[in-house]
Amino acid sequence: MATDYTTLLGFALPVTGELTNQWGTVVNDNITELVEDAIAATATASVTSADWTLSTTGFGAVNEARCAILVPTGSPGTSRNIIAPKKSKAYVVVNQSNGAVVIKGSDTTGATIGAGEKAVVAWNGSDFVVIAGATTGVTSVAASSPLNSTGGTTPTISITGQVSVLNGGTGAGTFTNGGLIRGNGTSPLSVASAADIVAAIGATAVTNATNATTATTATTATTATNATNATNATTATNIASGAANQIVYNTGSGATSFITAPSVTDTYLKWTGSAFTWAAGGGGGSGTVTSVSGTGSVNGITLSGTVTTTGSLTLGGSLTGVSLTSQVSGTLPIGNGGTGANNTTDARTNLGLGTMAQQNSNNVTITGGSISGVSISGVPSLSGTNTWTGANTFTGGSTSQAWNFSSATSLYGTTLSGGQYLQVNLDISSTRSLTLFGGSDNFSNGNFCPQTDNGFSIGKSIARWSAIWSTNPTIQTSDQRLKTNVNNSQLGLSFINRLRPVSYKWIVGGKEVIGYDEEQILDAQGNVVRISKVPKFGPVPGVRTHYGFISQEVKTALDQENVGDFGGWLLTDKDKPDSEQCLRLGEFIAPMVKAIQELSAKVQTLEAEVAALKGN
Repeated sequence: MATDYTTLLGFALPVTGELTNQWGTVVNDNITELVEDAIAATATASVTSADWTLSTTGFGAVNEARCAILVPTGSPGTSRNIIAPKKSKAYVVVNQSNGAVVIKGSDTTGATIGAGEKAVVAWNGSDFVVIAGATTGVTSVAASSPLNSTGGTTPTISITGQVSVLNGGTGAGTFTNGGLIRGNGTSPLSVASAADIVAAIGATAVTNATNATTATTATTATTATNATNATNATTATNIASGAANQIVYNTGSGATSFITAPSVTDTYLKWTGSAFTWAAGGGGGSGTVTSVSGTGSVNGITLSGTVTTTGSLTLGGSLTGVSLTSQVSGTLPIGNGGTGANNTTDARTNLGLGTMAQQNSNNVTITGGSISGVSISGVPSLSGTNTWTGANTFTGGSTSQAWNFSSATSLYGTTLSGGQYLQVNLDISSTRSLTLFGGSDNFSNGNFCPQTDNGFSIGKSIARWSAIWSTNPTIQTSDQRLKTNVNNSQLGLSFINRLRPVSYKWIVGGKEVIGYDEEQILDAQGNVVRISKVPKFGPVPGVRTHYGFISQEVKTALDQENVGDFGGWLLTDKDKPDSEQCLRLGEFIAPMVKAIQELSAKVQTLEAEVAALKGN
């Protein structure tokens, strides 16, 4: 049985019959020395820049946590922690640093020992507490006469040093005259700096206190320019920099100015739009208006009549020469020859024209409209988002004519006839694409071709066709005149033997419609002309069993054959090694033919050897 150890201090507990010829070493190293450490050893560490976590190197080994005396040193300038194991243990802490230290468990409150102080602390089952403490501040207390004297000489107590904060003192001998005292935990009190004051009361309060510019109750503040409540400021009789008979007013936020009294009488204060000025008061005259007459003409409208104690003023004439752009506001009703609107959309509605008026022209541009059930000949060019619904027939005269759609266009129930073909002009550098909807869309008597030879693909790695139906197999170009670097196949029987044919099912065998989203089709004015249902697709697990190869295994076989490039294996993104791997199974035909040829040669050799053996 192996040596065990005590739970609290990790002393060795040898078992009977073990430690042959080792007893002395174990007792000395794992018991005697450790007992000495627990009773008298001192552990010292600087706490200048960080807390001190007592080392616990394990049972039967020397560590800081077992020492009896802990001495933190250094100049942290703030409180530091001594992290000790949460076990029954007593420590003598001699704090030689200039800040308080807290001896505690990893998640407890702990006991505080001030700067320069000593204390005995112990674990009480839930935290470390001070059992006994001493201070380096007060060194002696002496009485020159009995303290309990009821008469005679008054008792006198002499104290040498400073009473610490923990003992109800300040921990300091002197303070700067006029300074504010600042607390510092259990460390001695100190005079607060300007930065300490700002931090304590807030920068905004300090700013507002300067010159009392915003002091709302600064009743006697001579510079309280914004003192909104200084109505009873009995000593604020003279505003700074003002003079007799001047009027004070604000010229901006926190700024004031003065208006000097006028030099003449019978004037009044006038606002010009940018400043206050003095204006003549008209001599201070008075009287009664006895008669008002109306006369004059403006744009054919005349004013006439006289009012004394009674009477009336009359408008007459006909309105002429009025500018509709500068002298008239509002809209002209339909009954008066107008449209009753101030924009084209409302005008068409008021006049009953709908969203598009009839156009009589050989060259009409329709942008963002909705056209249903029409027959159009010629070659229109459409831009914007166009939707064609209903039974539309597009006809033309020659195969050179085309329908050009330069943006999102949907054709529903549309027939292209009379030599017409659909041409979609797409910006290849953008994200536009051609989407063909099932139904009655008809490309009759023609071919569906790319714009240029050998320049585009059908589908992509994240938008694949589920199946391609055709009467005949695909035709792959193989003309020798189109090839270069033609060599005999490097891949043959060895490569084929490395491949592992497998059967499998697809994790996602396809996608099916699981619902629909509604999409509003708007005209150029933003009106909803129809609501289209856009299908939503969801994955369906594979059902059929397929046979083939694993791309990763094919790549391994190619590496084993030292083949650097094989068009039958590829990445969906050649610049991303972790992208999906794919196979072109048609390119496996040549290696399989080579393998068959190699097997055929072996068979012929074996047949010849068999024939020779039979002849013998």
